[in-house]
Amino acid sequence: MEEVKIIEYLRANDDRKVDQAFEFLYEEYYPGIRSFILQKGGSAEDGADLFQDVLIVFYKKIRTSDFVLNCSLRTFLFAIVKNKWFNKVRKYKKESLVMDKIETEETIDEWAYLFNEDEDEDIKAAAKILQKMGGDCERILVYAFFNGMETSEIAAKMGYANEQVTRNKKSRCLKKLRILFRSFKARTV
Repeated sequence: MEEVKIIEYLRANDDRKVDQAFEFLYEEYYPGIRSFILQKGGSAEDGADLFQDVLIVFYKKIRTSDFVLNCSLRTFLFAIVKNKWFNKVRKYKKESLVMDKIETEETIDEWAYLFNEDEDEDIKAAAKILQKMGGDCERILVYAFFNGMETSEIAAKMGYANEQVTRNKKSRCLKKLRILFRSFKARTV
């Protein structure tokens, strides 16, 4: 399919044409993008997620009346991929620096009120459990308890729709952390 036809199909108000264009884009460009992400240390899942993001960005841009493709479609898509991937890597590195602070004495003091424990060993254990939880839970709790961020700031940073979503997720994450902590304590007694 020619690039002009892809653009025409994506701009059409015909779902079949849009689907055909996306199928072509997927078949033609996904393997190369997936390979790029794998070479840069990402996973196959990262490649799939990133490709979906790229298609969304591309689709939104192409639907604007002032969009003009000044390079090959491949070059355009890979430029978006590279920007998104390197932004993700930079963000991950920043978050890793925050996580490195988890076991500091200052952090241990902040954990004391969460678990109603005064013993440093329990607090260190809770910090390690949090680290193993990973993902959104780890980030939300670090933002809230270690960085002292407000719910609105966390919502913006995590890309959540509103503060209520953040409060709900934070509550679930704390509950999960407490369960894991109790399980850890039961094993060590």
